[in-house]
Amino acid sequence: MLARAIGVKDGEELFLACLIQDIGLMALDHSVPGLYEGLGHEQIHQSSLIARETERLGVDHAAVSGWLLEKWQFPERTQQVVAASHDPERLPKQSPNGVFARCVALASSIAEVFLDDSRDRSFTELAERAQAFFAIDKSVLGELLAEIGKMIPDAESIFDTQILSAADSDEILEQARDALMVRNLQAMQIVDSLKIATESLEVRTRRLEESNKRDPLTNLYNRAYLDQFIHDAFQDSAKDGTPLSVAFADLDRFKTVNDTFGHATGDQVLVTTANILKANVRAADVVARYGGEEFMLVFPHTDYGLLKTICERIVRAFQDTRHDVGVKRDLNVTVSIGMATHNDGRRFRSVEELLKAADKALYTAKLQGRNRSVPFDLVANSQLAYM
Repeated sequence: MLARAIGVKDGEELFLACLIQDIGLMALDHSVPGLYEGLGHEQIHQSSLIARETERLGVDHAAVSGWLLEKWQFPERTQQVVAASHDPERLPKQSPNGVFARCVALASSIAEVFLDDSRDRSFTELAERAQAFFAIDKSVLGELLAEIGKMIPDAESIFDTQILSAADSDEILEQARDALMVRNLQAMQIVDSLKIATESLEVRTRRLEESNKRDPLTNLYNRAYLDQFIHDAFQDSAKDGTPLSVAFADLDRFKTVNDTFGHATGDQVLVTTANILKANVRAADVVARYGGEEFMLVFPHTDYGLLKTICERIVRAFQDTRHDVGVKRDLNVTVSIGMATHNDGRRFRSVEELLKAADKALYTAKLQGRNRSVPFDLVANSQLAYM
C-alpha cells in the first residue's frame, strides 16, 4: 500500500523485504540465550530491541538479517535494503535501494502504531518520518492509516488470528486524526520556534500572573481569560480563514447532585469534570469554567468533523466515569454539549453570534434528552432554531 502511495514499482519485492527484514531477530533470539530477557511485553518494539542488541552485541538484528540473506544468496538489493531497514539514511535517498529501505522503515513504523499495546504512539514522529522520507503530508498519511485499518479484518481472516479489536482500531484512527489531520507539522514547528524566541521577561511575567486567569476550584481558565482568548481566536480565524470551533458543556441535573449529596460532593464532581475535559482535548485547545456547572471549550484551527469526534469522546468519558460519594455509593453524571464552528461551511458575524449558536445547540441537546452532543447546524435546520 505504501509503495502505491509513493509510486514505487516492484511492490512484491518490497513486500518480501518487509516480510523477512526481522529474520535476524529470530536468529539472535535462538542463538543468544537470554538476550531479550527482562524486556516486558510493552517494550517489545524496534527501539527497545535495537538498544538491547547494540548494548550486548554491538550490532542490531537488521545487520544480522542482511548477513543471513547474503549467505542465502538473496538478491543484492534485498540484502542491502534489509540491512539498512533500521538506518535507511545509510543509502542515498534518491537511489532505488535507498527508496526501498526508507519504504521498509516507514512500513515498520506504521505497523508499530497499530501493534503497540502500550498506547505510547507518536503520530507526530510518524508524520515527520513520512514527510522526510517521501514528502507524504499529514492528510495523505491519515488516509493511508484509515485504509490499512479497514484491511486488518481481511488479514485476520486469512491468517485465522486477531491482530487488534475493532475498538482498538477505531481508537488508533481517532488518535491519528487528532494528531495528523489537525496539527499541521509546519505549524507545530513554527509554534516551537516562537516559544523559544519569546522566552523573554514579558513571558515570564505572564507566567507569574497565570493564577489570575484560573478558576480557584477547578484550576481551569476563568471567564475573564476566556473572553479575551476567544475574541483573539475569532480575529485570527477571520484573518487567515482557518476554522474555529466552540462548545458549551453543561452537567446534566447537577442541582440534584448538590441537593442530594451536598455542595462538597458537588465541588468534587466539578473538579472531576475539569479533569475529564482536559484529558480529552489537545494542548492547543482551551477549557474554561463559564459559570456554575457550565464549561466552555475553544478549539482553534478545528473543523466540524474533528470537533464532533472530540465532543463525542467527551460524552463517552462522562458516561464511563463513576464519582465516589461515600457510604458505599457512587454516582454517574452525564454531560450535554452544544457545538458551533466558524469558517467551515458557515460564517458568523461576531464572537457573540458564534457563542449564541453553541448555546442554542446546548439547549437542543437538553431538549433531546441530555447526555449527547449536538451541532448548531442541526438546530439551524430544525424548527427549534430561533436565531
